[in-house]
Amino acid sequence: AGFDPHREEPITRLSFTANAFSWMYDLLVEASERFCEGRMIVTLEGGYGPFLGNLVTLAVSKMAGVEYGFEEPESKSPSWAVEEFRRTLNKLRDALSPYWDL
Repeated sequence: AGFDPHREEPITRLSFTANAFSWMYDLLVEASERFCEGRMIVTLEGGYGPFLGNLVTLAVSKMAGVEYGFEEPESKSPSWAVEEFRRTLNKLRDALSPYWDL
């Protein structure tokens, strides 16, 4: 459960919002239910700003199936970043497809 990508992280400044982390945890919970009978192990790692408490609470609430309701104003990623993300995701999907039905 690393929060280094958060937009207020003073070191990385990767512009992720709480909404992005919420979406990622939804995906992780869904994957754990699909492939691991709902089991998941996480560790707290990274993220060094005042946002950390809310993001940790958000992550735990997602894993527990409880609504937390913390949101931040949206930010918009530059188009080059969105395209790079899509290319990387497609490469990852291609690399893992022999092992998992993606």
